[in-house]
Order: sequence, then C-alpha cells, then structure tokens
Amino acid sequence: MYNGFSRDEEVTTTGCNRLAIIDFKQGIVTRGVLMDIPRLKGVPYLEPGTPIYVEDLEALEEQAGIRVESGDIVFVRSGR
Repeated sequence: MYNGFSRDEEVTTTGCNRLAIIDFKQGIVTRGVLMDIPRLKGVPYLEPGTPIYVEDLEALEEQAGIRVESGDIVFVRSGR
C-alpha cells in the first residue's frame, strides 16, 4: 500500500485497518500533482497493461518543471 504497510495485512473486507481515507474526514490540505502519462507520450490514453516506469514520472517532472515532494498527493493518469 504505502508508508511501509502491506496491503495484505492492512486491507480487509471492511476497509483499511490503518491509513484509511476516513481518517481524513476533516479534510486534506496538501499539494496534488497530476502525472498525465498519455500527454507525456503524445497519445490520448495508454493501452491496458502498458507499464509506467520511474523514468516516465521523472520525464514528466522535467517537462512540467515541477518536482514531486514529500507530502504531495500524486495522481497518475493513464487515460482510462
């Protein structure tokens, strides 16, 4: 999952044991970063199963002139 927690241990049929979105019901204040991979590659969308590599994310950072930092929420768009 993230932050060192295993999906197999933390996610159950009733939801997340820790780090669930309900913990943020009072709101989230941080920067959101959209990583639009199809735009980077010049296509409308990625075909199912197309991998996204660290190099893709780094290239997008460079192209957009941004840097993903600790605390950012990263949204990765595949187009579908």
